[in-house]
Amino acid sequence: MFRTALLCLIAACGSTCLAADIAFEKRTLTERFVAEGCDMADFDKDGHVDITAGNTIWHGPDFKRQTEFTPPANNPAGPTKTPYDPAKGYSDYFLAYAHDFTGDTWPDILVFGLPGEAAHVFVNPQGKAGHWEKHAIFDVADGESPDLKDMNGDGKPELIAHSAGQLGFAEIDWSKPLGKARFRPVTPKSPENDKKYFRYTHGYGAGDVNGDGRIDLLTKDGWFEQPADISTDTIWPFRPGPFGPKDAPRGGAHMYAYDVNGDGRNDVITSYDGHGFGLGWFERNANGTFTERKIMGATPEENAQGVKFSQPHALRLVDMNGDGLLDIVTGKRRWAHGISGDAEPNAAPVLYWFELVRDGKGGATYVAHQIDDDSGVGTQVTVGDLDKDGKPDVIVANKRGVFAFSQRAGTAAIAADPWLVIEGGEGPGKGKHVVLVSGDEEYRSEEALTQLAKILAKHHGITCTVLYAIDPATGEINPNKTDNIPGLEALRKADLMVIATRFRNLPDEQMQEIDAYLKAGKPVIGMRTATHAFNIPKDRAYAHYGNGYAGDKTGWIDGFGRLVLGEKWISHHGHHGSESTRGLVVPEARDHPILRGIKDGDIWGPTDVYGVRLPLPGDAQPLVVGQVLEGMTPDSPVVTGADAKKNEPMMPIAWTKTYAIDGGPKGRVFTTTMGSSTDLSSAGMRRLLVNACYWALGMESRIPNATNVDIVGTYEPTKFGFNGAKKGLKPSDL
Repeated sequence: MFRTALLCLIAACGSTCLAADIAFEKRTLTERFVAEGCDMADFDKDGHVDITAGNTIWHGPDFKRQTEFTPPANNPAGPTKTPYDPAKGYSDYFLAYAHDFTGDTWPDILVFGLPGEAAHVFVNPQGKAGHWEKHAIFDVADGESPDLKDMNGDGKPELIAHSAGQLGFAEIDWSKPLGKARFRPVTPKSPENDKKYFRYTHGYGAGDVNGDGRIDLLTKDGWFEQPADISTDTIWPFRPGPFGPKDAPRGGAHMYAYDVNGDGRNDVITSYDGHGFGLGWFERNANGTFTERKIMGATPEENAQGVKFSQPHALRLVDMNGDGLLDIVTGKRRWAHGISGDAEPNAAPVLYWFELVRDGKGGATYVAHQIDDDSGVGTQVTVGDLDKDGKPDVIVANKRGVFAFSQRAGTAAIAADPWLVIEGGEGPGKGKHVVLVSGDEEYRSEEALTQLAKILAKHHGITCTVLYAIDPATGEINPNKTDNIPGLEALRKADLMVIATRFRNLPDEQMQEIDAYLKAGKPVIGMRTATHAFNIPKDRAYAHYGNGYAGDKTGWIDGFGRLVLGEKWISHHGHHGSESTRGLVVPEARDHPILRGIKDGDIWGPTDVYGVRLPLPGDAQPLVVGQVLEGMTPDSPVVTGADAKKNEPMMPIAWTKTYAIDGGPKGRVFTTTMGSSTDLSSAGMRRLLVNACYWALGMESRIPNATNVDIVGTYEPTKFGFNGAKKGLKPSDL
């Protein structure tokens, strides 16, 4: 059965909200009970996202074609007796996660069965017909909310599940990903724990509670702090919560650590009772204790919008409206224990998202928005981009059926936003927000920063907002439009700014957003022409940002480039367009975390080396120098003859430093004079930039030895040069 409905809501956002109107188109894939968890991926690699629930894949874009990846269950008795009975039974598919376990680029399917049963990986046969091979990778996966997250910082996920009376996680040997995962206990084995942590325990999650860069484990009673060294099994220190009221002792569902109110400390988000009532966040105080902030309770009076529903048995954090903050998606689980069990089993199975709104003074509230009232959640709710329009969509599978909710423009929307928001998935950077500011006429920063944002979001969990030079008359990207980059308000909630502009003359109201960001001492990454990012007339308020500024503000001599990044525009040191650049690691900086996984020659780009004045100012530390080459290929020889002097000495092409504006707080800076769209064809260049983002965000301890910098989607960069930008593109096209 397949039907479609349009569900519209108008999100009441503040003046800085990046997406004011949200609507959802509902698709009913089936009204049969097949599973209580589901996920999405392009399983057949036809360019369209598919949905899996139960033993079935619904193929996009219209989800009408179905295939089985494994035979239907045939259970003559027991709780999962077939056909599955929604009124009194369960399914063999409690949760499902799509992930490439085998490394062949084809997404496989991880299925958690009933709590206490094995977790199985079904291996994608790479488009071949037939059922998928099934491998039990973990024999006893306890708990009602297992997940798939990176616990050890290697960039690959672990199974977040406890087992046989001990909390912990299951670590996959990625050299043998289909073998048995190794359980890593964090609590001791004891009769007391056997009763406390069993197959049906509720409330479990993973997140960095104390901001040390290591992922901790969360329970309803408190959190377990990950030690600095987990190479061997060890008992993790317990830090008390509790994360729920005393009258809800059971616990909820998926739990998260996230800085809700923007005070720099991660808080804990959880539902209170997966079969009762309650949703809230627990604010982490400066002394390490927590204060409850209830979002919703058992009565309408406990929520600002009067919203109340029972059995929030699945949660996801995701930026639903593109404002850079993670919202909560949850709903009511239908008939968890049948038609007469639990609280309000026959109330409307609603699905909601709760919009996070910060007041800028250390306070935060959540605004409830209903998505649907005839679906709800199962033991899982999944959010992703079903139709590749850059907007998060929602899918659920439960005892009501399987449903997809595709986000559409709301009824009050006039035009698409002139920027691009790419939601972060799972990864070490989940919860971080990076704003990337493009706008140059020559080096295609609109292409480079969009690809960098996709890499950060998909592989590292970082939500990214990409801003562009926009022609307001058409809404199209026009790098030659030097006086308009809309959306800079996003910097108010940004953790990092990446800038690659050239000679911009922005209006004061846009410049003040950049100025306020820098005065707060927040980190900056500057790429290529950012050394001469601005060219503002001397009679304007922000003239001191201009390249080569020589006015009365002596601290700003030579402008933004020199003060913040470490250099202004000087010269083309290599011959522009004919002498490319090979990156060589500065020996004294070889152990710098930004250079982890990078060796001499890994970095190459067709752009030439920029000239800089030596030594660089202040505490600047060169990391990479640029070797000038005779040609435009990575294997070109080093320049010789009279040009040999260009490498004596070699110019720095990447360095770190700090800056401070008018005696304010210091901020970290990474500058590279490379960074054209064609330079990002080099994996070494991409790794340098991604590692730099980790470092700038204060996450250098999480930089792996081989950062994942695989290209996302199709990347065919345009050759640098003036007037060569692609015409007619809007941010929504990228």
